[in-house]
Parts: sequence; C-alpha cells; structure tokens
Amino acid sequence: MQQKPQTQRSGKIVILVIIGIVILLLTGRFFLLKNDPSIRIQAPSHFGAPLDTGKITVHGASLGRILFNDPILSRHQKTSCASCHQQGAAYADLQKSNSVGDLGHKTSRNSPVLTNLIWKSYFFQDGRATTLKETILNAIRDTNELNSDIDLILDRLNNQHLYQEKFQRITKREKIEASDLLSVLSQYLRTLNSWNTRYDEMMLGKAFFSGEERKGWTIFQEHCQSCHSAPFFTTQTGHVVAGSGADLGMYIHSHKEEDRYRFMSPTLRNIQYSAPYMHDGRFDDLRGLLRFHGDPINTPGMGKKLTDSEVSSVISFLKTLSDKAFISTSSY
Repeated sequence: MQQKPQTQRSGKIVILVIIGIVILLLTGRFFLLKNDPSIRIQAPSHFGAPLDTGKITVHGASLGRILFNDPILSRHQKTSCASCHQQGAAYADLQKSNSVGDLGHKTSRNSPVLTNLIWKSYFFQDGRATTLKETILNAIRDTNELNSDIDLILDRLNNQHLYQEKFQRITKREKIEASDLLSVLSQYLRTLNSWNTRYDEMMLGKAFFSGEERKGWTIFQEHCQSCHSAPFFTTQTGHVVAGSGADLGMYIHSHKEEDRYRFMSPTLRNIQYSAPYMHDGRFDDLRGLLRFHGDPINTPGMGKKLTDSEVSSVISFLKTLSDKAFISTSSY
C-alpha cells in the first residue's frame, strides 16, 4: 500500500507528458519532428538495395510532383513532363510512337516508362544520362521536349509567390536556385516505384501462377531474360535492335562502332499499359512485339521461332507484371 502514492504520481506524470505532446503536435512545435519528414522506400526483398540513395522528403516529393505536372517548365508553357509521361500509361506516352513537345515538335523516340528509377544506372533509350538530375536537365534543354533552360524557369518560379513559399519551406532561403529545382523533381521521380503485382506476390509466396502464366514464365526465362532479367525485367545494358532505320542508338553519343543500333533494354513492368512498344513505337500491341522478337531473324540467339501458342503464354505471364495501383492511385 505504501507504493500507491508513487504509482499515482507516475500516472499523473505520464498523463501530463501525453497532454504536452498533443499540444505540441497541434501547435506544430514538436521539436522532435522534422519540418520535412523523410520518405523511406520499403521495397520487397527481391528488389535488393537501390543504387540511388538520394533523399526523399514529403514536401520535396510533393513539390516535385506539382512541377512535373506544370507546363511552367517548358519555354512556351504549354508542355509539362506529364504531357509525355502519363500515369495511366505507367508514365509513358499513351498510344504515341513519338511524343509531342514544346511548340508541337515531335520527339525522336517513344517516351519510356518511369518506374523503379532508383535502381537504374542509365537513363534514356541510348543510356546517355547516369543520374536523375542529368536526365531532368536533358529533358528541359532538348528542343523537341521542354525546349527551355534553367535560368528562364528559375526567373518564373522566383516571381511566383506560391512557388517561392513552397521552396522556402524546404530550403529556408528566399531565392530558388537550380539545385533546388533539380532536387525536388528528382525526389518525386524517386517515389515512382512499382511492385504491387501478381509476379511480386508470387515471389513473396503470397500468390501462384496459373498454368498458362507459368508456361509463359518458363518460355520467358528460356528466350527473353538475357535482355530482360528479373526483378526489374531489364539488364540495363544496350542491345542491338533490328530494323532501327536511321536511328543509330547509343552510337550517337558514344561513337563506338559496337554501339550502332544498340538501345537500352526497357523494363517490362507494366508493359500491359505502356503501348506502343520499342524505341520507335513501331508495335501497337504485345502480340506484334513478341512475334518480332520471337523470330531468330530479328533476335539472334532465340534458337527457334515462337509459336502463336507460346506468344499467348508469354503475354499471360507479362500481364502478371502489371501494377494497377501504380497507374491509378492518386498518391503517386
């Protein structure tokens, strides 16, 4: 019975502490909480560690998303990043073989999907960029894309109260600088990750393939994974693509003979949503794409031509790489 007063005092102290924390939370003065909390990417174990470990914060990624969708980044303020990278197409350009940039200029290639970028080593179809910031700068400066420049964009942003206020909340500075712009856009791109698929559930032991899907997976492993290996279904290396016409691929930037007509292998995740296919958008559907690549004439090393039945099985498997939440959830 002698311990009761001590127990009561302890209980009162706990209650007072809880009340104090609630007050601090409600007034926004809780010093243990960061002004801009970090976002931690929690990917499934089979993804491995990301290559890009750059920061991602709530306010940074949110502001990056706003800018990604704002035509203010283009010279004539008519085209945004989202114009060519639409969520419903897994951040590719829905049903367009060549995207339309500033002033209606067409891009030279089909817009690639934007997903799981923090695990990528190279960007663009020719692998000319090695960081997200470099990729963003390329898109801003390309005359067929945003056709703009950093100084022009910064001048606009620094003269808009809304953007000044949002950046100042993050940087604690009045003036928006180039590094700030590239940082928030990069942060948003780092959040575009996709793994809510039946394939990933199968890898985690939470689902099973149907007979047709498993047959397709077996065929895929035998004939396709040398260029599109799991878990990202890309080798992140260049491969020669038949019928590339005047587009010399990686050779344009490397000037190495072995890079003629060589293009980076794209991820096959969400391929169900990202037609048209190939760097030039030559195929409107998966069957046409697989018939092309399933022919040893076009893909050396295939061994034999895939039958229509085998193509159908591979398509069934590829659809297990689809992440419906990724193309529809508003939080992205």
